[in-house]
Amino acid sequence: MEGKTNTDLLQESHGKIPSLFAKITMVILIVYPILQVYALFGINLANCATGFLVLYGLITHQYKIKKTIIPKFLWIYYVYFIVVTILSGIYNISEMPNRVAGVIFSLLQFLMFFGCADIKFFYKAYRTIGIITVMFFFLQESSYHATGYRISGIIPFLPLDPTFAAMDSFGSFQEYLSIVGRSTAFFSEPAHLAQFLLPFLAMSIYFEKGIKRWALGGVTCIALFVLQSGNGVVGLGCIVFAYILSYFTNMNSKLRPVVLVIMICIAVFSYRYLADNESAEYYSERSEEITMGAVDGEVHSGFYRIYRGFFVYAEYNFIEKIFGINNFAEIQNKIKQSSVSFLFKEEDMYFNVIQAFLIKTGMIGLVLYVLTLIGLWKNNTICGRSLLLTFIVFSFMSGLHLTSIMIVYLLVPYFFVKDRIQTSNPILISKS
Repeated sequence: MEGKTNTDLLQESHGKIPSLFAKITMVILIVYPILQVYALFGINLANCATGFLVLYGLITHQYKIKKTIIPKFLWIYYVYFIVVTILSGIYNISEMPNRVAGVIFSLLQFLMFFGCADIKFFYKAYRTIGIITVMFFFLQESSYHATGYRISGIIPFLPLDPTFAAMDSFGSFQEYLSIVGRSTAFFSEPAHLAQFLLPFLAMSIYFEKGIKRWALGGVTCIALFVLQSGNGVVGLGCIVFAYILSYFTNMNSKLRPVVLVIMICIAVFSYRYLADNESAEYYSERSEEITMGAVDGEVHSGFYRIYRGFFVYAEYNFIEKIFGINNFAEIQNKIKQSSVSFLFKEEDMYFNVIQAFLIKTGMIGLVLYVLTLIGLWKNNTICGRSLLLTFIVFSFMSGLHLTSIMIVYLLVPYFFVKDRIQTSNPILISKS
């Protein structure tokens, strides 16, 4: 493969053109977080679209139900998850059918998205949607700073999901988005926009070349910083760290000290500049939330996302901690028994990824998740590893267990492992 760029390898990665069904499926996966804002006949539009595709794909044999489509340990996890869900029926038998159906539907989603994946089309579609999103984000920011009113990213002819149709403190979700302190483009909140932009950033750096690589990467980095999302800054740090580490590993050893000194100087000057910037104060306040629990009666959002679920898991007995419980009624009982029960609203079951694995499938489920990540990490490219690293960090702070975002962050690395898209220089796409 010597002499070939990552772009060349992208062009050669598949010998056949993906079907129309596969193309639609990949586009739906990319815009899934946007579709979640809307509803069709009271049913979430993202779930409607995915459910239709899953059913149509099964009937017309657009994808196959077989173990080789998804990572081995992820397949084992799902089989185990179904067994745990059935056994959890001892807590509330009436709930079991719905829970089992939910796990099977989630498995079918993974099988469909992984089975229809094509790296060439997926990146082209992601790039197109990503560019439009970034441009609209900056248009929102310009509008807000110029007039104090933010252009809405809500699609006017689509009905909102009941979750967003009415806001407690605002007349409508659209009004809320127009005056809230941060732009979200077409998404419902800054974190979702950040989670969407990070794979676009990692892939654009890897596949693009020349001025296009610097333009797409640079503008996306600026958007992530302006967004002021904790997910965005943390994810950006993970991707930059992964690429820098790879660059150092592959560069001439004589140049390493020089580059290191330059990077330290840039870091010092950047810190000096940011120290007097309002954004730095904002990020400082957000970082304090991670280490603070309830202070003077106030509970910070970081405590909800990072720590709260572990107090619920602590209420499990030894057997439950090993195997988990996938029964919502019993999990809610554990919540009520925990010392942080006052932090949960009615039917509130928000847990980060690590906590969700522990609570629903116990230590065994968490081990299978870790083995899935290890399998994807081996023999992967810097693009794949940067997204894996990002999602590992997200696993401790975001509720992304078996979501469309999790599929994207695992699917992109799986592209590289499956198709062996490798290059002699995993950081430089081409000499330009």
